[in-house]
Amino acid sequence: MIAVESNDVLYKGDPAYQQEVQDIIDSLVDTILENMDELEKSADASARKLRAQLALQLFEWTVVLVQLNAKSVTFAGDMFKIASSHYGKSDIRIKNYLNYVRSMPDNADEDSNEPSPVVQLQELIA
Repeated sequence: MIAVESNDVLYKGDPAYQQEVQDIIDSLVDTILENMDELEKSADASARKLRAQLALQLFEWTVVLVQLNAKSVTFAGDMFKIASSHYGKSDIRIKNYLNYVRSMPDNADEDSNEPSPVVQLQELIA
């Protein structure tokens, strides 16, 4: 069987490919935020509960799976705020995520005066 290279391997150095991927991600995030807004506007209590559940899951996926940058930190912070406002800061899941983020290594760029994305996220959700 012949190995087939993925697009990420073949094109990851191509700025046009990187921009296309980023555009798709941005579009997905916009759609998620629109749907989260619709759930917030709903008079149905189960919709607000679903919104909090989704926000917590999206926070986790963003923090664990995504390379943190200004956009992803803002998104993760927004999702955490939604979840923690629903569940409360004393909820064990919220506490666990706070501890997880606090334990994340700070891989700051030594040449930058800006705080690293990890530090920005820690400040956002504190």
